[in-house]
Amino acid sequence: MVARRRLRLSLCDQKEGAYKSASSLGYGCYGGPVGNSARFPEFMDLARKAGFSRLEMVDFRNRLPDTGFTLKERVAHILELPDSPEELPAIYSNSRRRSLRKEFLVETGADPREFYRLHRETFSSLKTWVTPEKGIIALSGSSVARFYTARRHDEVAGMLLVLSYGPEAMWWISGRKLWAEGVMTHLLHRAIVDAMAEGKRFFNLGGTDAPGPGRFKESLGARPYSYRSLAVEKGPLALARKIRRGL
Repeated sequence: MVARRRLRLSLCDQKEGAYKSASSLGYGCYGGPVGNSARFPEFMDLARKAGFSRLEMVDFRNRLPDTGFTLKERVAHILELPDSPEELPAIYSNSRRRSLRKEFLVETGADPREFYRLHRETFSSLKTWVTPEKGIIALSGSSVARFYTARRHDEVAGMLLVLSYGPEAMWWISGRKLWAEGVMTHLLHRAIVDAMAEGKRFFNLGGTDAPGPGRFKESLGARPYSYRSLAVEKGPLALARKIRRGL
């Protein structure tokens, strides 16, 4: 049985201005309040008191109430961790093992502002969601967050932020230089080994919305799992966002 913990909405992405959003992903997909219907009202009440404009609940067990939420069916890739790090190469594909032979030095820690710049550089070019700088800075020094930096010849090649809760660690956000082929394999391998040392049972490689990222995650031994994303937006700023999106 998982010990009951007092909920805190410390893992949130906050945009500039009054619009704030929070996701339950930071509480893990296994064993915590996520998917626990008895604690759902507690989480919602805490979110209302905090004044969030948008709240997303990740429902891996398909048992949370969805009345009033926008429902999306999604897929995440999750690696069930083996007993020993020595077993990982056998789980990885040949391409991942070749990537690990490339010369990158991975260390824990990162400057949060430098992390944000690299994250924005990576994902703005892909025209996808960029986590706000305030959200990254807020996680710096948190007990549930671990930053990683990979370098080649003293030049930053990539960065990774992993969140941990209960028996799970999760690839939260990242960024890499275009020239640094193979760097994400190095970063994730180090994070997976650290998660195993901490006694984690699962490494969640996050939601997958396209075939390419899915193949990459499966090459690390992760399996696809279906889940539901329940989102709700409230207030005038949320209405303005819906109008801009044509909803």
